[in-house]
Amino acid sequence: MPTSTHVLTFPGAINQRGFWLYVWRIDSPEGELLYVGRTGDEASPNASSPIKRMGQQLDPKSSANMLYRHLIGKGIQPASCTGFEMVAYGPMFPEAETMAQHREPRDKVAALEKKLADTLQDAGYTC
Repeated sequence: MPTSTHVLTFPGAINQRGFWLYVWRIDSPEGELLYVGRTGDEASPNASSPIKRMGQQLDPKSSANMLYRHLIGKGIQPASCTGFEMVAYGPMFPEAETMAQHREPRDKVAALEKKLADTLQDAGYTC
C-alpha cells in the first residue's frame, strides 16, 4: 500500500469510560457490513471508552480484537476495507468499582447489544 495521509475525527466525550453500545459500519470488498459491540468487560469491573475499543477491535495482536477476527472469519482483510465508521451511544452507566457492581449494568448492556444486532439482521443488514 502506498504511503498516504488519513484523517480521524472524534469528539472528546467518546473517550469517557463506562458502558457504551456501538455499531461499526464497514465498507468491505464484500459490501457493507455492520458489527455491533459494547464496552464492559466480562472478566473484570472495567468498562473502557469506545475510543479505546476502537483500537483494540482492529489490532491483530490484541486479545480483544473481535471485529478483526469477525472480518478475517469472513475472508476479509481489514486493510482491504475502504471505510470504517463507528456510531457509539453512551455512556449508559458509569464504570463500576467492584465486580459485584459491574455485573448488573454489564448484563443490561449485553442484552441491548444482542437485541440491537438481532434487530439489524432482521431489518436486512449484514452483520
